[in-house]
Amino acid sequence: LHNLSQGNTQFEKTMLEQFVAQLPEELSLLKQAIATENIAAIRSTAHSLKTTVSFIGLEEHFYPILDQLEKVEETTYHPTIIAGQFNTLKQLCIQAVQEAINILL
Repeated sequence: LHNLSQGNTQFEKTMLEQFVAQLPEELSLLKQAIATENIAAIRSTAHSLKTTVSFIGLEEHFYPILDQLEKVEETTYHPTIIAGQFNTLKQLCIQAVQEAINILL
């Protein structure tokens, strides 16, 4: 984020605020898509989440899970595996939001 902002702290603050607001919303959409086994929604929400986390430089932590969710197909969909991936992703999101809030405060 710091590289992207080129040292503009107001820009960094705005991006972190957007991240804190947007990440829980997208995670909720993903949870709903998984609960209804909506493969298209799982894929599109995972893709959207990749964009959200990339703005603050968390690709390394999130992309391994999001890549798998983005590529899921009806023939490869296993509810237990997807639920496990979601739970791991949720924990990463909680930690990332907490860290972002700590930076903002």
